[in-house]
Amino acid sequence: MKASLTLMCSLVLLCLAMTSPAGAADVPQLINVQGKLTDAVGDPVTDGLYPVVFTIYTAASGGSVLWQEPDTVEASDGLFSIGLGENVTLPASLFDSTELWLGIKVHTDPEMTPRQRLTTAPYSFRSSGAAVGGGWADDGNIVRLETSTDSVGIGTASPSARLHVVESNGTAVQAFSNGGTGAAAGLYAYSDTWHAVLGINSNSNAAIMGRNDGSGPGIKGQNQGTGPAITGYASSGNLLELYNTPGPNLRFSISNDGYVQADSTIESTSGGFKFPDGTVQTTAASHTKVQSHFSFVTYKPGSGVIAYGMIQDDGTIKSGTGNFSCAWNATSDRYEITITGESYLCWDYATVVTPMASAPYIPVTNSISGKLIVYIFDSP
Repeated sequence: MKASLTLMCSLVLLCLAMTSPAGAADVPQLINVQGKLTDAVGDPVTDGLYPVVFTIYTAASGGSVLWQEPDTVEASDGLFSIGLGENVTLPASLFDSTELWLGIKVHTDPEMTPRQRLTTAPYSFRSSGAAVGGGWADDGNIVRLETSTDSVGIGTASPSARLHVVESNGTAVQAFSNGGTGAAAGLYAYSDTWHAVLGINSNSNAAIMGRNDGSGPGIKGQNQGTGPAITGYASSGNLLELYNTPGPNLRFSISNDGYVQADSTIESTSGGFKFPDGTVQTTAASHTKVQSHFSFVTYKPGSGVIAYGMIQDDGTIKSGTGNFSCAWNATSDRYEITITGESYLCWDYATVVTPMASAPYIPVTNSISGKLIVYIFDSP
């Protein structure tokens, strides 16, 4: 007896009935087909089991076979219902095609015509793992939250923001951009009423950390208005700490009371430095090394005074204890005194130098290679 098929309704994807946000493993990967088998004159076929082959094509006639499943339907008064994909999995990539057509062949009869076109509902099979529903809308290239009062919670059932992410054992949000052919931010934040990015941390780790493996900054702040580009608060710790790598080694810091410390030279390329009295210093006060006759007395703990004398401008000895020699080093602009039997080291001796000139010169002593070194500077 020849059978024919009359479809009772449009094809329906079972996962559309799933309104709760479940994972892909919880969503039936099936297409529900309901129909009625009749004989050649239109009467329902005898109740029983009938072998059927379902085939999905790329065209209404001809075309390529994308998927095929042999199955058995149970007819009652000709009516049957079956889920496609029970025996042969329906791949998500199947719905990449813009047009799909379902062919049905009962027992040994030829495949029925015309084929039935799969409409919109089965195509949502492709997004069954995305839990799209409720306030979500999928435009094809964009998935968006349509309902303005809805929020998204990841790791929390009570989001306090439009997007609230909670992670107790790792990175909560990670943003990456390879830049492409132009500038592209890994994370872009904008606010015209408050902070664009706010970091709060109750432990010893960074509230906000920026890293750049290229030539740009790890963190960059830009403000088009009147406020600061970057603001930092600290209840007791340093306001700012800058480190270099590898290490890390602290190179620059600003303490909570405003004390600035640098592990190198602080340079002003223009403007100079402003002092509490309001004056601005654009040039540093400097002294010049000069030649000047002077007297000196050297004391050694436990031995008393071991040498003293008067030295001329050119380094020659005018008078003294006779147990020392002196030379003027024109290259370094300094006097070098050697005391017989002593290897002079500045913190093992005490030396007083008195410049003998009308100008208020400033003497400075040091030690190099066992010698007493004397520098004479003019006044500012």
